[in-house]
Amino acid sequence: SARIVNKVNGIQLCIIDSLGNKTNFASGYRDKKKEPITSSMCLRIGSTAKLFANYLIQKSVQDSIISLDDKLSKWYPRFPNSESITIRNLLMHKSGVAEILSFQRFLMQCSLFPRKVYSTKELIDFLSENSAKKAKQPNIKYEYSNSNYILLAAIAEKIYNKEYKYLIDSLANKLNLFNTSYIKANNSSLLVNGYDKDLIPFPWGYVTKPDNTSWTSLAAASGGIISNAEDLCSFFNYYVNGDGLNQAIKSDVLTFEPCVHKDTPEIIAIGLGIFQFKVDGIEYWGHEGQMIG
Repeated sequence: SARIVNKVNGIQLCIIDSLGNKTNFASGYRDKKKEPITSSMCLRIGSTAKLFANYLIQKSVQDSIISLDDKLSKWYPRFPNSESITIRNLLMHKSGVAEILSFQRFLMQCSLFPRKVYSTKELIDFLSENSAKKAKQPNIKYEYSNSNYILLAAIAEKIYNKEYKYLIDSLANKLNLFNTSYIKANNSSLLVNGYDKDLIPFPWGYVTKPDNTSWTSLAAASGGIISNAEDLCSFFNYYVNGDGLNQAIKSDVLTFEPCVHKDTPEIIAIGLGIFQFKVDGIEYWGHEGQMIG
């Protein structure tokens, strides 16, 4: 099976057909005690969370609240290169903004203080004050950075005058995504543990337990959502096939240009925040996601 070949302890899968019927699968375990994983359990979805921020921004473009050509300086005039960075640059990872995970202080803080909760303002203030030396010229080349979507979430908070958690909760309620939440799980008993032995240099390994909020709040809109395969399947189907966005917006989102993603060679192109993958000769759309553990 794919789970065994890729050495994954547990896996969820949801398939939705052309009539909207969903079929769920689950295989493996939720923890080292080998409790079986089920389709109703939840996981920290990592960068797949960017699709939610993407949708909120695209909806605001459709509603003529903002434009893809608006500059970051409209909301954050003191941010490095803000006069040259557009919403489109942020969506396509062409802003040149420094990767927040390149600052070692956050990696140590998250590891030592697992219940810490970072606010959007705290992250933006840090990037405003410390990212200039690592910044690159905007709109030159694709370079993946989680900071782009932290900025997009901050912009969404300003244009809707709501905290990002409220925006995600409202979208989840609208679409009946009962297992989708921001930073903290709706039901911690259903949240799967994560086990890391590669990214965090602790000789005894590292466990992201259900009450861990440091990593999800640091990731914020770039990776701070908890969900499961069924909810993600429903959301992505609504995004691409539903009536939330008009056809012109969807066409723009799915207009791809080639890119090189060094950690994922299967990614061959990027649209407005959605990737085009090629695996075994088959092309498909979506977004990958990784999280500590």
